[in-house]
Amino acid sequence: LVARYWREIERYDRATGSWMEEGEQIVDVYLDENRTNSDTRKFAILWANVETLKPAVYVKPPSLVCSRRHKDKDPIGRVCADLIERATNTTFDLYNIDEVFRMVRDDRLLPGRGQAWVRYEAEIEKYDDPEGAVDEETNEVIKREKLKYEKVCADHVQWQDFGHNVAATWNEVWLVWRAVYKTRDECADRFGDDVASRLSYTAKAPGSGNRADNKEDMDDRCKIYEL
Repeated sequence: LVARYWREIERYDRATGSWMEEGEQIVDVYLDENRTNSDTRKFAILWANVETLKPAVYVKPPSLVCSRRHKDKDPIGRVCADLIERATNTTFDLYNIDEVFRMVRDDRLLPGRGQAWVRYEAEIEKYDDPEGAVDEETNEVIKREKLKYEKVCADHVQWQDFGHNVAATWNEVWLVWRAVYKTRDECADRFGDDVASRLSYTAKAPGSGNRADNKEDMDDRCKIYEL
């Protein structure tokens, strides 16, 4: 199964190699970070066009409207629709969805792909069985679990870090992934010390470059695919 997934990732990398290079060149032209005061002054047409298109593509977070498809007498359905509408709009405010959408918009206008990733985050609290039930094999009190906290988050995904199986249309896509970059300590917290000790920490996140201010920070990370 892992080999099958890895083949799809390699196929995607081969198919999008030239697009990745062109996208990086476009971003470099837009940022123009290497320009100095002694350089000949140029009119930034790409920057001007993108800045003009930004408000036409996205200005502010949407306001969700949730309603029933059939307007029959169903007070429970009406209340459920109100709950979904209010909860989602509150989530947009609490979890800074505006910043995510703005970064997605900018990626869409420059290299041509803007991507967000929705994830569920929960904190589970473990406690001893109130009745003192004991595991027959370990002779220890059974641990019960209780949901302490939960939320749904939307993350901006760097356009180079998102991928999918090569397909002609989106209906043919059955596999998507994103790459995340973790330090050794983060991997140990997530996967345990045994797994963390067998990983390689030499990856650089896209856009990190070779600048001295972030070289030390980006040299000791492991690239992990979330599928």
